[in-house]
Amino acid sequence: MSESASELAAKLPERLGDYEPLTELATGGMATLYVARQRGAAGVERLVAIKRVHPHLLSQGDFRDMFLDEARMASLIQHPNVVHLLAVEEAVDELLLVMEYVESVPFSRLLSASRARSSPLPVPVISRIVCDMLAGLHAAHEAVDVRGKALGLVHRDISPQNVIVGVDGVSRLIDFGIARAADRITETASGVIKGKNAYLAPEMLLGKELDRRADIFAAGLVLREALTGQQAFEGEAALYKRVFDSVSPTLADHLDAAREIEQIIKRATRRERDLRYDTAAEMHEALDNAIAPAPSRQVARLVQELCGNDIVLQRASIQEALNATTRVDHPRAHTPTRPSVAPRAKTPVALEASASPPTRRSIALIVAAVAICIAILAVLSTRGRSSGSQEVRTIADSSPGPSIAAPPESTQSPQAAASPPPSAAPSTSGATSPRTAPRAPVGKPDNSALPASSSPDASTPLHANPYQEP
Repeated sequence: MSESASELAAKLPERLGDYEPLTELATGGMATLYVARQRGAAGVERLVAIKRVHPHLLSQGDFRDMFLDEARMASLIQHPNVVHLLAVEEAVDELLLVMEYVESVPFSRLLSASRARSSPLPVPVISRIVCDMLAGLHAAHEAVDVRGKALGLVHRDISPQNVIVGVDGVSRLIDFGIARAADRITETASGVIKGKNAYLAPEMLLGKELDRRADIFAAGLVLREALTGQQAFEGEAALYKRVFDSVSPTLADHLDAAREIEQIIKRATRRERDLRYDTAAEMHEALDNAIAPAPSRQVARLVQELCGNDIVLQRASIQEALNATTRVDHPRAHTPTRPSVAPRAKTPVALEASASPPTRRSIALIVAAVAICIAILAVLSTRGRSSGSQEVRTIADSSPGPSIAAPPESTQSPQAAASPPPSAAPSTSGATSPRTAPRAPVGKPDNSALPASSSPDASTPLHANPYQEP
């Protein structure tokens, strides 16, 4: 019985740099491929593919430097038929290649699924996939750095495994930057090149310096395999046979444009590289002229027909992992946009007393502070009324309503009004103090009897607000 997503998730690393791994797609001798989630500001998130180099390889010679150098060059390739490298992250014992995530299946999987049904892929579909591959390959060969200098990139590992066919019907090249590092580490370990033997050009086996025509040789072998269902070279003996013998491109007579395609394969796989196509674009044009490529929508339908179950399982695995991580996620820290005491500020306040138009933040702070001060003084006023004199009540009864626009004339400091001695809690007029304030003239109320915080005066200290910026 297969493991559930939660069981698989338990085996995943908790983090991969700044990314959250969701599920493992594949693993090989050099790296493991994950689908991960990247989270950004304002809740923005997306899926990415992450290739994590096995940590034990990082200590072998200059592998790390070579890998990073190739990865930097690969990041400069911008083409719809090449999976885009988004970032490279490294630590002492970690090296991550972060790429765009494309819902897809490898071309090799599509070929095996068609063979399992004894139903070869239609030739126009093969033409479309290989033409997409060649378009991406030419873009890589022509890539330049930010100063316009040619990079001289050679993929070195063209194969059906390194071409993915998307559910959108578009095919893309993958694994730029890893091939050269793979060559170096296998040579260092054993002195023998151990690439995908079936697609190596003769000059690679002879240790000659490589150029883009080594990739064209491999592309010709991929085209032949897709049409015949068989690899041109298999077994160890084929490595040596390839150096001396030419590729046999014989195709079934019933195939459309069989003779024209045979000539394309024959030229692409010449032992002498000077006799091959000079560029992937030249081979692309020849194939396009020989057999019209199918539209991408036809390729997309075929992907669903042959590998639809693979896609469904892949989606389900990712969705289950997302659901599982969502259930255990801690709430993300955020800054409240309003103070928590704001709901208490329902008392009407004349904001026109401010000399300049207030901002939302200042209004909220003033309202909150006034509400708190009123609440404190209301409590103190209740105590004061139980021990206050009749004079206070007379003044309070005869005084007109408070005018927020007029500044108070109280000689008593706001601090004293807000924080009285515990032995003599004052009333709102201060009548219980030994120094009773004189009676206010008729028509001019003694504003010292009013709460000092009724006016948002700048000199009045507001209640401390934890959300106020310094």
